[in-house]
Amino acid sequence: MNKLNTLVFGSLFQAALFAGPQNTALAGGAPQAETSRSQALTESIQAHGGLDTWRSYARMDYATTDFPLGANAPFDFTQTTDLNNRRHLTRGENFTSGKNEQAAWALPNTEALGIPPAFFESGNFYFIAMPFVFADPGVITRDLEPLEFQGKSYDRVAVSYPAGIGDTPEDDYILYIESESRRLKMIDFVPT
Repeated sequence: MNKLNTLVFGSLFQAALFAGPQNTALAGGAPQAETSRSQALTESIQAHGGLDTWRSYARMDYATTDFPLGANAPFDFTQTTDLNNRRHLTRGENFTSGKNEQAAWALPNTEALGIPPAFFESGNFYFIAMPFVFADPGVITRDLEPLEFQGKSYDRVAVSYPAGIGDTPEDDYILYIESESRRLKMIDFVPT
């Protein structure tokens, strides 16, 4: 496992713009089944608007500026994700990339991103869509000891995946849910 990366989450989540409920040209099998999850995570999902609201959206569109990930970073791009089947389409100045049920790809070539297309496509969506993605089927959660950090109290939840779930089931997350607001504020992320 690589070094521990901490992502301050507050404004990153708020940067996501949601399109209202609508049908899209992309149809498919969205993760809709309930998952057993920690009470703190359930409360955080509710504090961010709730699963019913999240699942009522057909897609998520957002733009980034100076995205710091990858050998060719920083760069700007826009991404559209079909929330029903998690297909992605991303456009930047010098590349177009995407992901469907079979593969991730990049044009003019995979070097345009500086990192593997699957990691790029799923990774940035996953961080923007937290905490809702942790309600997907197969997610394993367990409560950890609370933590005081910079004068605030946080409930902590460990998130992991069994083999065969997701693109990188070996990744581990620790969520920091502010005790007062119940909002997800930070994560520790150990990528594989």
